[in-house]
Amino acid sequence: MKTFSSTKMLKDSHPDYTDDEYKDIQNFITGQHLRGDKVAMDVKPTWLTSISTANAVLINSTNRVILKTSHGALKGDVLRFTDGDNIGIEATVLSVPTADIIILASKLEDAPTAGELFDILRPVTPTTSASGLLPISVPELDVVDMIDTTPLLSVAGATIPKSSSLPLEIVASLAARCVEIEITEDVGEYIGLYTGAAGAEVLKTILPIAGGNRKLVLPAGTRISIGHMKDTDIATATFFAINFLG
Repeated sequence: MKTFSSTKMLKDSHPDYTDDEYKDIQNFITGQHLRGDKVAMDVKPTWLTSISTANAVLINSTNRVILKTSHGALKGDVLRFTDGDNIGIEATVLSVPTADIIILASKLEDAPTAGELFDILRPVTPTTSASGLLPISVPELDVVDMIDTTPLLSVAGATIPKSSSLPLEIVASLAARCVEIEITEDVGEYIGLYTGAAGAEVLKTILPIAGGNRKLVLPAGTRISIGHMKDTDIATATFFAINFLG
């Protein structure tokens, strides 16, 4: 972060700013030069929360002035460009002279063209617990799919193939994106989970013996198979079940 110890230094560095913008940036950035090249700054942890998405830049915008009707942005907000020449670039809002004009704290390398999209993000100060811990929200997972033919696969009736054979298809097309799998089984062997078309399966993970959970991201539509990691078929009087969570 760059700071300026005097208005003169600020104006010399940014001769194109207006008087109001000089005041804004002095208020926004707090820093004090110490001896030598050392600088003391106030640091406050923040995170960004989404205010609005897919805002379209209007014609006649420049690399510092963004035009958008009823944009809703405030001084200190962050614009994150999501397409066009500035995709992925984030720029801090220096001031908002009107409800339709946004002034950026620094120039973009490329002036956005009409129709380019940006999100508006707002810095917020995280609130900690009495012990100083940040609140973490973990989304609850739900079952998005199971084995196609029957949720509880009878291994005696559907042999789990040996490693030298093609694996057994259990899901032709995953119903929704999965981020975790939950296995329940009493097979007691090393079973591999595969993805991909028949004859071109790729081993994704080896499942925990006797069941358990495994973090695994699988896109919707994935074909899923299982196979024994040893070169012997499994056709014992046991059962195998798997929940795909997302």
